[in-house]
Amino acid sequence: PIPPHFANYLKLLIEKKDTLEIDRIFIRDSAKHNTNVWRNYLVASNSLRPVGSIKTISIANRALDLFRNDKDFVYLQKEAVLGRKKLTTTRRLYEEGNKLFEEKNYIAAAETFLASASIDSLSFSYYENAGLAFYLAGKFNEAIPCFDKVINELNPKSGKSEYFKGLTLISLDRSVEACNMFKAAKAYKYLAADQALNTNCK
Repeated sequence: PIPPHFANYLKLLIEKKDTLEIDRIFIRDSAKHNTNVWRNYLVASNSLRPVGSIKTISIANRALDLFRNDKDFVYLQKEAVLGRKKLTTTRRLYEEGNKLFEEKNYIAAAETFLASASIDSLSFSYYENAGLAFYLAGKFNEAIPCFDKVINELNPKSGKSEYFKGLTLISLDRSVEACNMFKAAKAYKYLAADQALNTNCK
């Protein structure tokens, strides 16, 4: 029960590749809903089991439900689904996309963000940033599917994609649809939504 001893024991179990004992101690302790127990198990399971392991993914999904505000479990779940190598690639592409975006090379940035999304389709930010880059490049028809992916499938409930989809629709002279998007953004308390409604939806 002493945390340093437990951590050392877990390291030895990983070195021995003893998944049976790792599973046993997790089953014994997981009902306490201690974040360290769940985190340690997923680190060990990701290290020893193949990418896409149904068992690891199932426990990672349960951990996400239990510990919604802990970003470690978001990463561990993605690692279970995609593997560390793919996650490293997506981070590299995302950083490249951000650099291109800062340089105002918006088309290249959007394409790089979408390359990240093609590997990790669980991250809404890749699609959202691609949509924003397309919008700033004046490629409005290309921006809308990116925002729709966030709104309809990944739904972070921040209101940002709803707001920028609204701006995109204004640029396409589709004001009625745009106003619905601004209202949706306002419902999520996105700060710029009120101004957009006042300016475009009187």
